[in-house]
Amino acid sequence: MAEFILQASRLIKSYRATGSAILGAVYNWPTLTESEKDSSLLKRVHSFGTTLSKAAVPGAFLIDTFHFLDYFPTWMIRSKKEGYNWHEQETKQFQKFINEAKDKMVIKLVER
Repeated sequence: MAEFILQASRLIKSYRATGSAILGAVYNWPTLTESEKDSSLLKRVHSFGTTLSKAAVPGAFLIDTFHFLDYFPTWMIRSKKEGYNWHEQETKQFQKFINEAKDKMVIKLVER
């Protein structure tokens, strides 16, 4: 059991390093470290991961099993409403990431 926990800890660190490298390459962000556990950036990334993992569970929502529910109005199907809300939140989040990256690019161009 102790080895399993140790392996899980290593796996989490490798995911964090990989995610940090991707965010650095795409959005020009600094490397995320353990000391930044409470940073707003890390909270945003964890929030996205939580939403994605909830949405990816097969059969988590009735609409996944009974496809005819897709034709019902949103106010009748709670999971449909949640899906739209998640989509809206995540779209805003990624737009914010993109806008921050654009702002950094403009600042770098102005400094030259």
